[in-house]
Amino acid sequence: MGLWDSISSTYSTVYVPKYVVIENRRLGILFRALQVGAIGYVAFILSTSTPWYKPYQPTDFGVSIWRDSVTADQKNANVSHCDPSRMKEYEYNWSSTWHYAPEGCISLPKGEMFSRSPSSLFIPTYIDDSYSWTVHGQRCTSDQAKRCSASGKRTQLEESEDGCSCTRSHGFFVKNPEEQIIGINHGYSVETLSGGVLTAVKFETERGRSSMDNMLTIIQRQVGDDWEDCAVQVGPGVQKSRWGAQESKSGLMLPLKSLISCTPVSLETQAEELKSGNLGENHAPHLRITGLKLQLELNYQNPHVHRRITEHPGVICFVRVVAVTQWTAHDFTDYTQLPGSTNETSYRYRYAYGVVVVAQGKGRFGKFDPFSLLTAVCNAIVMVAIPAEIIYWISLYCAGLLSKIYCKAALEYLHVYKDFPGISVRMITAVSAFRALTKQLETPCGSLGPMTVEDVRSCMTDILHRDIQSKVLDNHEIEALVACTLDSLDHDKLGNVLMDDFLHAAAGKETMNMGDIAQFFDVDRRKGWLEMMFDATPQELKRRHQRVSENRLDQKDNAPRVMYEV
Repeated sequence: MGLWDSISSTYSTVYVPKYVVIENRRLGILFRALQVGAIGYVAFILSTSTPWYKPYQPTDFGVSIWRDSVTADQKNANVSHCDPSRMKEYEYNWSSTWHYAPEGCISLPKGEMFSRSPSSLFIPTYIDDSYSWTVHGQRCTSDQAKRCSASGKRTQLEESEDGCSCTRSHGFFVKNPEEQIIGINHGYSVETLSGGVLTAVKFETERGRSSMDNMLTIIQRQVGDDWEDCAVQVGPGVQKSRWGAQESKSGLMLPLKSLISCTPVSLETQAEELKSGNLGENHAPHLRITGLKLQLELNYQNPHVHRRITEHPGVICFVRVVAVTQWTAHDFTDYTQLPGSTNETSYRYRYAYGVVVVAQGKGRFGKFDPFSLLTAVCNAIVMVAIPAEIIYWISLYCAGLLSKIYCKAALEYLHVYKDFPGISVRMITAVSAFRALTKQLETPCGSLGPMTVEDVRSCMTDILHRDIQSKVLDNHEIEALVACTLDSLDHDKLGNVLMDDFLHAAAGKETMNMGDIAQFFDVDRRKGWLEMMFDATPQELKRRHQRVSENRLDQKDNAPRVMYEV
């Protein structure tokens, strides 16, 4: 091949795969069924996951929780947990030595109704207070014993090396803690690619800050595996589950009881999963005693993600309320008489159980990305191609004798040296055919004449006799076909076909021609180092090459020997 032909082949050649068509109805039905399944699966994935959108992970930003105020029902005494006749129902024995026994219901002062951290709020529901005083360096006297017993029920006087101590315990419910109103501010931060540059977008709904007009906040509750809107009471006779950006700019004001109502439990629920299993336990504890964790999961989604749920054009924050039943407690110590001022100290130790309200932000944003689209298309093509691969393996390797036949049709095994005989036989047949067609069966090779135009026309007329008889081809079309054949066969443009041209055309589809075979047997040909490295010449052929070389040396010494052994 010349230089121009080499350059031309780089842009004028197209490579396509070779297919073997197998006529087998059962394989065909299985193949189509697998294709339908693969296409259905791809369609389902593309319709449900929109993989052409690049996902981004937003996180919470500027989230804060505070206790704002109380409802008008906060002072209502006609509630079950404040009914003295029901206190026995709430008593819970964790074990034979550890008891929870509320003695009443008390309204806490504002400073004790809650405690707050930047991202959580604790509201006590059941409190166990211990009031202690200690006179240091003295043994307990009768006056101190009277003083201790006069301080109330559940008192205990102890004498130790430090002095005389008196402890009074008091357990009680907090009056209507769920009537407190909670304020929530929230926002998100997300990093996206804009023009190939990483960009941070931050948005918060905190008071006094600017807000986007299109963000929507929705309170939700879990129903089975799905989530649905949960309307909470925000005023007398007013319930809502959605807040626009301007409405939530000053914070979401939500009564604690309304948030708890968006969960499957209440403070009156007895939690079987919180039972101790200890000896002496009487029943499952009420959540008003154990407390619970109220988790607000802030799930931020942009329109590319949430549009199957709602047609809102902006970002939506789904506030999903989840109740986690667990023992939830805080403890505090307050000194009423500090050590060092006198020989007596006193303090109150409070162990409070209650509701912890926490918020955690997450979510998913999507943005159209051409590279994600390309990946989705490639994955879809791979999935649709899997049925063909399955049928390929079944056809060629799993169908017994049929697979043996199919495999021969589909797979071509190439062994250079084992193919020599077959190629040689087919070339010998081609030589015989040329001699027979040109009526030169006995003519020596060096005197063979070419195949004439008349020979080619005669052969083509025999081949196409059906089309000629049915008038598909006339004489002019036959002449055009003959001329085209001669153009391809007549390389030296002499108007006839030489035997070498005939053999070249006959061997055009062979993996090797006789020239290639001749080079394999040319002992004078120099091999490249890579050819020598991967040389797979059989040992018998190497020995014959060696005999050829030795025979040449013997011929120089006038001692010829037989080249091949029979």
